[in-house]
This record gives sequence, C-alpha cells and structure tokens, in this order.
Amino acid sequence: MSSPDVQSVIAELRGAYLRSLSQRLQALRNAAAVRDFKLVLMHAHQLKGSGSSYGFAEISDIAARIEEAGQAHQGSVLESLLVELERVAQHLSQNSPAAKQA
Repeated sequence: MSSPDVQSVIAELRGAYLRSLSQRLQALRNAAAVRDFKLVLMHAHQLKGSGSSYGFAEISDIAARIEEAGQAHQGSVLESLLVELERVAQHLSQNSPAAKQA
C-alpha cells in the first residue's frame, strides 16, 4: 500500500472513531448521571486507550482524568470533565473532514 493509501485509510479510521464518539460520550454521561462509577471507569478507560490509539491525545488525557475522578467518586469533578470532553470531541469532529463523511 502506498503512503497516500495508508494516509487515506488512517483518515477514514479516525473519522469513523470521531463519528462513534457521540455514542460513547452518551454512555459515559448516562453512567455518570446515575453515579455508576464502575461503568464510568469502564467507559473512561476505553476512551483513554482508544483516543490514544487513534491519535487523539486530548481525548485520552481527559478520559484519564475522568477515570481518576470516577475512582475517587468525585461526581462534580466528573461532570465538569464530561463537559470538557464533549467540547473537545465536538471541536475535533467539526474540524475533521473525515468525521463528516457517512
């Protein structure tokens, strides 16, 4: 596979990840809303790893902080981090042409 083909596949994968992010964030928000910290930890941990895998360090960094807040059962900190994560996800989605493809 030539370099432009590889770059195209990477862009496509990153776009698919960003398009699926809203569902992942909703699951995380639902878990946080009912203070299901075990589920919060699971979702945050998955986002931490997947964000890093797809090259979105911002998502991984915030997810790591969400994981810490979940471990400490810090609901108010968790809420503010979720707002921050949603803002970053929205910014990434709006600025990624691949994320807008169906």
